Parts: sequence; structure tokens; C-alpha cells
Amino acid sequence: MDILLLKLKQELEIELNEYIETNSGGNTTVDIKSIIDEKVKPELFQLSINDYDECKCNARLWDKGYQCTHTKKSDSDYCDKHNRMIRYEGVLRFGDIREPKPKYDQIKLKNGIKDKLNWIHPDPLIRLQNLLDKHQKKLIEASPKLVVR
Repeated sequence: MDILLLKLKQELEIELNEYIETNSGGNTTVDIKSIIDEKVKPELFQLSINDYDECKCNARLWDKGYQCTHTKKSDSDYCDKHNRMIRYEGVLRFGDIREPKPKYDQIKLKNGIKDKLNWIHPDPLIRLQNLLDKHQKKLIEASPKLVVR
């Protein structure tokens, strides 16, 4: 997300400088950079993720780790499908939404198989930042003898 924020700020600064120069003949002393820094903050890039709903089933779905959309049964925290899963398997495959995301498929794990769950963050900007961070790390590891003078 940092790279997108930086890019946005740079492009805004260029565009605003051009606009001011064109429309005022360059006769202004506005500090555009500080205005952009004040108005464009990382919070603008944070997308809201599904909020917890007490009336819905508390099972986590694979789809980005969201809460199950079915209504929970009156005597349970889960819907019919997830109650059956608990009854037959003893666990929820992707866990309960109120708990941290599990690292492994819980049904396979109870059978001794470690099947890693690679969760995808629902925010596309964070996914992009994670990808850029991984590539940066690979680049650094690939060139350990690089010397900057």
C-alpha cells in the first residue's frame, strides 16, 4: 500500500503544480506537497471488510475468510451445514470467525495431514503490497554481494 500512496501523492503534486501554473500564471506560493500529505493518508486506502453479524453462522468460509452467510440455528452458533460438519468431523474446516485464521485445513489436520491454507487478504491494495514485499525480499536475497558505493 505504501507504494500506491507514494505514487498517488507524486502524481497529485505534478497535476496540481501544472494546474496552478496554467491558471494563475505561476503567481502563487502554495505548498502543494504539505497539503497533499495532510489530505492523502493511508486510511483512505483501507477498505472495509465484512463486519461480524451475530445472527449469522460463526463458521469461517474459504472465500477470503469471511463469515458464513447462513442464519445460525436458535440452539447453536452455526447453521445446519456447519453443525453437521462439527457432528461428523469434530471441527470446522476453516475455523470459527471469532478466532484467528487457522494455518492448516482443520479436518485434514485432525487426520494427521498438514494442508497449509494460504489465505488471501480481502483488501486488493494489501495483496499488492504483500506481493511487492515478497519480490523485494527475493531480490535482496538473490544479490547478497551487491555493494552500493
